[in-house]
Parts: sequence; C-alpha cells; structure tokens
Amino acid sequence: MDLISLYEYGIENVVATLGTALTNEQGKLIKRYASTAIISYDSDDAGVKATLRAIEILRGQNINVKILNLKDCKDPDDFIKKYKKEGFLKAIENSVSHIVFQINILKRKFDFNKDEHLIKFAKEVALIIKSLSSPVEKDYYIKYVSKEFNISLDAMKEEVFGKSFNKSKKNYKKFEKTEQKPIEKIKNIENGEKFVEETFIKLLMENKELRLIALLKISENDFLINDSKEIFNLIIKNKELDKITIDKIKSLNISEEYLKDLDNISLNSISTYNSKNVDEIIKNVKRNKLHKEIDELLQKQKNLELSLSDNRIDKDTMKEVELEIMNITLKILDIQKSLKSL
Repeated sequence: MDLISLYEYGIENVVATLGTALTNEQGKLIKRYASTAIISYDSDDAGVKATLRAIEILRGQNINVKILNLKDCKDPDDFIKKYKKEGFLKAIENSVSHIVFQINILKRKFDFNKDEHLIKFAKEVALIIKSLSSPVEKDYYIKYVSKEFNISLDAMKEEVFGKSFNKSKKNYKKFEKTEQKPIEKIKNIENGEKFVEETFIKLLMENKELRLIALLKISENDFLINDSKEIFNLIIKNKELDKITIDKIKSLNISEEYLKDLDNISLNSISTYNSKNVDEIIKNVKRNKLHKEIDELLQKQKNLELSLSDNRIDKDTMKEVELEIMNITLKILDIQKSLKSL
C-alpha cells in the first residue's frame, strides 16, 4: 500500500520489500540500480528493527544509507496523504544518515540527567562510530556526538580510538615542541580563575568516580592555565587509578607554586556526591576560558579600530581591517552564545 500511494503522488523511484525486513538478496539487487538508498519503514518498534536490519544489509553492499523521518505518521502512506508530494520530497532532502538514526534510537534508552547513563551512552555510541571504515566519517560523527550531547571531544576520541588516540596525541605534542615555539603562560590570571581550575584538578585527582564522569564533559582546551592542561592530560592517561597523587605529577613541568596550591587545597567543603556541585565547577572553568577569549578578541578589535584612524592607511587595507573587525564581532557573538548555553 505504501508503494502504491507513493506512485499515485508521483514518487516513482520506490521499491517494496514485501515483508517486514530486507533480505540479503534484495540488498544485492538494489546495489545494481542505486548507490544510495533511503529507508522508509513504519515508525513502530517492528519498523525500527527492520530499519536497523536493512542498514546492516545495505551497508554490507557499500550502499550509502539514509533514513526518512516520518514525523507524526505511522507509515509512508499516512505521510504522503498528510504532507503531499512536496512534503515527501522535502523529507527525502532532509533524510538523516544511518549513523544519526542509530544514535537517535540509542539515546531513547538513556536518561541524560543521570551521569551513569551518560557514560553508558558514550560507550555504546562509540561502538557505532567504530563500525565506520572511513576516518573522515569517524571524525565527523565524533564531533557530532560531542557537540550534540555535550560530551568532551577528547573523551569521545579516546573511547573510539582507544590507546592509539593517546599515543598519536603524545607524538603530536613531541613534534609541536620541536617545531613550534612553546606557548607562553597566560599572564594576569585572576586568583579566582586559577583557584577554580586548581580545585577542579584536585577533584579529578582524588575521586575516580567523579573523574570518569567529568572527563566526558570537559576537554584540555577548556582550561586557561598550561599547568592545568598538562595535569589534565596525565589524568586522562591514568583515569582508571583510584587516586592520582601529587608525587605522580611531579614528573611534569609544573610550577612549584601550582603544586603547592594543589597540596593546600581542601575539598572538605565540596560534596562530590552532588553532581550539580561538580557540574557547576565545570561550567565555571569553561566560563573563565570563554571570558578570557572575549577579552582578547575585544583588545584585538580595539587595536584594529585604532589603526583605522591612521591617515596613511590606503582604501584596500582599510577594507581588510574593517572585514577583520566584523569577523571578530561575529566570533564574540558565537562565544557569548556558548556562555549563555552554560
């Protein structure tokens, strides 16, 4: 009935599997006529199971697979009668990749307000991404999951690539040290910002359960201080330890002042059993970094605006400067959006 209805409305490049699920023989036949297949089974549980099975078969034939979103409709017949040909064509255009579909089905099993559910989801979604053969696709969907579910990018990469991720990251850093000038430590960091980072690092060192959860929510790039970044990377490599001692991080090039601060910080006033307390610390770490980025961009913008007052500047250079000022403004707006979302 679905196929007949689609034909009646002018959607003709359609096949029906004449059963609940696609077979291997049908998959081979589809491969002869198309390089991309858009699946549109019923939206009930049986249809979802059939879709997941069809994805497996079609991917085995190296067919690009997408899934059509039936919205509030049970099947393609209902959909085209309600939204007509134009709506169906738009749905085809907006059909999602099989990976996004699998992720959306997977997330139904979890309550993201519970940290343990977030961890299980990250592990299971990593298995889906691992199944991809293309490094480009893996990289894309790692970033997609990280952004969509607010999971640390580094944590997702490590979950997908395992030990090879830490190894490649380490090799990159070695190259960076020999070929690049060392990054200077950010000057004039307020004591409050420094204290927040040091406290958070101490929490990660002391509490394994908290550590495993927090590593999904924050990455190295969220820190302001280079010492924090160095220790954070060591924590990632030793995340399975019950406790990471200050002696263990002394092998790093960490300032004596920072080590002394860590030793003196007391965690007695922080309830690590309350996930909201920990989430708030993570948000503060991120906020401090974003505010610092805005301050630096505003200073750069101010310097460029001052350069426009120079009478010797030619028109072409003036246009370039004005364009750069506009781009900085857009960057600031993006960062402000990120701040509001925290």
